[in-house]
Amino acid sequence: MARTAEEFNLLYEQTNGDPWGYESRYVTDRLDASLEFVSKYLPNAQPLQFIEFGPFDGSFTRRILGHFENAKVLAVEISDHAVAKVRKNLQGKDQGRALVVQGDLVSFDLNSVTAKPGPVVILALECIYYVSPEERARVIANWTCHYPDAFIFISGPINQDRYLDESWLIEQFGVRGWSLVESKVLTVRHVPILGRLRRTSLMLANVLGSFKRRFANQSIFVFKAANAQLKLK
Repeated sequence: MARTAEEFNLLYEQTNGDPWGYESRYVTDRLDASLEFVSKYLPNAQPLQFIEFGPFDGSFTRRILGHFENAKVLAVEISDHAVAKVRKNLQGKDQGRALVVQGDLVSFDLNSVTAKPGPVVILALECIYYVSPEERARVIANWTCHYPDAFIFISGPINQDRYLDESWLIEQFGVRGWSLVESKVLTVRHVPILGRLRRTSLMLANVLGSFKRRFANQSIFVFKAANAQLKLK
C-alpha cells in the first residue's frame, strides 16, 4: 500500500485521480453510513473542532460541514494532489469553516491546531491502516495524550493480517484509559453468494458475531476518554 506523499501522488496519477471509486454507490453509501454513525453521538448545533485525517477529495468533509452547522474542520492530507482536490471541492459556503493542510498522519504537529471553537473530534476514516502497526500505536498515543477529552472515530477494513485488528485497536485505547463506545459494520465483503442480499447481510453483520467475523469488511469505531467533556447525544 502507498505510504508516502510521492507514493500516493503516483497512485492518483495511475488511477485517473480516484483509486477507490468515490463516485460509486458502494463508497457513497459507506460515507453516508459513516456520517449517520458520527452524527448519532455528536450534537449538530454545538461548536465542534473536527480534525480529519485523510480526507482524499473532501467528500466526507462536505458531509460534516453540511450536518454540523457550527463546526470547523481541519483537514490533513498527505498528498499535495489530494490537498488541491479537497480545496477545489470545498469552494463556496463551506470554505470559510474548513482549513486544508498537507501533513503526515504520524508526524503532523497537533500543537499547530490553535482554533478550537469547541470540543475536539478526531476523524481517521479509512487512513490509519496505511501506516505500520508501530506507527499506528504512536498515532493513537499522540492523539490520546494531546487531546485527553476528545472523541475519536476510526474506520477501516477489519482484517488482522493486512488492515486493522479490532482487538488490538480496542486494547491500544484501553491501556490509555479510553473506552470503546460502539462499533458498527459499514460494508460487507464482495461475496457472490450474497448477491442482492447485501443490505440484509450488512444488518446481520451488525447483530451476529459469527456473521461479522466472516463477512464484515469496513467497520467504524468511536472511542472516548474517561474525562471527555462533550456529552453524547
